[in-house]
Amino acid sequence: MATNNQQSKTLISKEQEQEEEEEEEEQEFKIEEVSKHNTIEDGWIILNNFVFDITDYLQENIHPGGTILLSNYLGQNATEIWNGPGPLDHKHSNQAFKLLQFYKIGKLI
Repeated sequence: MATNNQQSKTLISKEQEQEEEEEEEEQEFKIEEVSKHNTIEDGWIILNNFVFDITDYLQENIHPGGTILLSNYLGQNATEIWNGPGPLDHKHSNQAFKLLQFYKIGKLI
C-alpha cells in the first residue's frame, strides 16, 4: 500500500506532467469555432479567454445547478456568470476552479 507521502508525490508528478502537456499543446480557437459546440453532446464554453470542452462534465450531470443551466452558455462566453457575482449572485468555489482545469483545451484568439 502506498503511503500518503508516495501518493502526494505521484499526484504532484501527474499534475506537473499535465501542465507541461497543456503548455506544449495549447490550441487557439476563434469564437466561430467555439460557437459550433453548443449542445450537451458536444459542449464548449469560454471563460476568461480560455476554451473548455465540458462535454464529459455535462454527460455526468454533476453540476449543482444542473445540466440545463450550463446548456444556456454552451458555445458562448460564460465569463461573466462564472466570475460572479452576477444575475444569479453566485461565486464559484476553489474546487470548481480546480476541476475546470481538467477541461481546458486552449485559448480564445
